[in-house]
Amino acid sequence: SDWENRTQGLWVSPRCPPLAADAAPTSGESATCFRSSVLRYLRFYEVSALKQFIDPISRCDMSSINVYFVASVPNSHKDGDVYKWGHRAVSKILRQNVPQECEKWPVKVQCSSIGSLGITPQLWFEQELGKSLSTNTGVYGAMPQPGKMELVFPSHNDVMSSYDGALGGGCLPYRQATHTKQLWLQDHLHHWRADASRRSRAMPHIKTYCRVDTDNKKMAYFLLTSANLSKAAWGSMNKAGNSCNIMSYEAGVLFIPKHITGEETFETVASRDREAGSSKFPLHYDLPIQKYKDKEKPWLYDFLLQ
Repeated sequence: SDWENRTQGLWVSPRCPPLAADAAPTSGESATCFRSSVLRYLRFYEVSALKQFIDPISRCDMSSINVYFVASVPNSHKDGDVYKWGHRAVSKILRQNVPQECEKWPVKVQCSSIGSLGITPQLWFEQELGKSLSTNTGVYGAMPQPGKMELVFPSHNDVMSSYDGALGGGCLPYRQATHTKQLWLQDHLHHWRADASRRSRAMPHIKTYCRVDTDNKKMAYFLLTSANLSKAAWGSMNKAGNSCNIMSYEAGVLFIPKHITGEETFETVASRDREAGSSKFPLHYDLPIQKYKDKEKPWLYDFLLQ
């Protein structure tokens, strides 16, 4: 199961009432262009059954939505379309909104599955995904140097201590054959710990990406998405840098502080300490995150198949 005894994430929009019949086509759009982004994603499917959703969404007032919709769709996206989908779409939003003060902050990746990322971290994890997730308003022209990339993924012992024991790893399909080709990942791995939200034993099927300062008190952005850590989900650039190949459909919402709290960064708080109505952001796992020790290994799905 991907649901029972799992940690999940769900974003709920504010109410989006229908527009007046004589409203202009541009009426009801949010400052984050949420409606047009959702419609572009749905139309890409080219499935007639989706028309029943596309038509009413196009006539909804979504002006009160304060997050960005970011998505991936399968294709080799070229030139300007590169910045409409996948990790480059995220980089465009961050370039317009994230303050330069965050340029040295680590990037935290938390996922439920890991794809084949290459024989070194430089091939994609750091120099492609990492650069996109490290973009800020101080970046001009070329992509920035990536922030320190930290990966939150349950260890073997984390899973065995879960509510369902080994079966808790059923939603974490990372395989031995993939891991042996990217042992460098060991240097980036951190435990799943969520004591503050009482979810340490509920294995994470949620996928999130964020950038938190070294004091674990401020956060530059937070992305909740269906996209796991893989080239298929986020896209892989060609050598010329003008085409991005994506292989799956993904969708997520990107929280940018200035659209939500009016501040440059979020103030983080443990889930158990957050008060109702507070503007502080309750991260779903504990800070600071805890790095794997030398002999600790990530959960590998093969253990369930033995």
